[in-house]
Amino acid sequence: MVKKIVEEETSQVPPTVGVQPAPVADEVVRVPRKDLERMMDRLDRLEFASSKAQLSLYDARNKTDLGTTACLNVYEGKIIVAWKLLENFVERNPQTGVWTERQTIQLHFLEGEPVEVPYAQFIRRLERKVVKRLSKTQMDNGNEIWKVVTEENGLTEPLTFEIDVRFLN
Repeated sequence: MVKKIVEEETSQVPPTVGVQPAPVADEVVRVPRKDLERMMDRLDRLEFASSKAQLSLYDARNKTDLGTTACLNVYEGKIIVAWKLLENFVERNPQTGVWTERQTIQLHFLEGEPVEVPYAQFIRRLERKVVKRLSKTQMDNGNEIWKVVTEENGLTEPLTFEIDVRFLN
């Protein structure tokens, strides 16, 4: 099929003398609506078919700074800087059919000796305290350490210390 080329399709408008085109901001890109809709449809298809685990991994590697506050765990007035699950025993009694659990957790505090407590007791007595991040350090093993300060509440002085981000909420 042969298409007749019309002169209007091939002609260009001559630039006006003395008039400069308005500068376009770097953030603005002009794309025809049809092309934008086609790209958005393709993006929707790719997100639907993608591996959610790989998306999460990508987001974790390329995350932006989401904020500078976090919640710290406090147990019986002591700041928890680490914990370790010592015992996680779950069994079903064959005679009664009742499930029993024995979970013990070791808590490491900012000040004082580690304490072993039942996990259920730990959860019931756990409190949250807001802290503000001062700085963060990425360790060689992939862990992230935050230097934080507790918020002043009039009753206690603010504390400044370092904690592994795994033990913050």
